[in-house]
Amino acid sequence: MRHAAAAPAVDVYVGTSAIITSLANPSRKVLTVKAIASTPIAVTAAGMSLTTANTVLAPVTLSFPAGKTTIVYAIGSLAGQTLKAVVQTYAS
Repeated sequence: MRHAAAAPAVDVYVGTSAIITSLANPSRKVLTVKAIASTPIAVTAAGMSLTTANTVLAPVTLSFPAGKTTIVYAIGSLAGQTLKAVVQTYAS
């Protein structure tokens, strides 16, 4: 995941588990995961619990296909309420 948004550090959740914590712009975190057909991803401000009120990027459903590299970017502005996830996938 790459943090390229005008927003504070974030925590990234898969389901209810934080898989990345305190990711700040312009940092990135590389994870190796097995192929997943689809999974919900949500983002909160770093250190905040996973609740609807704390979610800065609404849950999105992402797929991680076998044999592919998937990059998820957090882009936009928290103040402008334009945060969104953009996904790039290419052959590994």
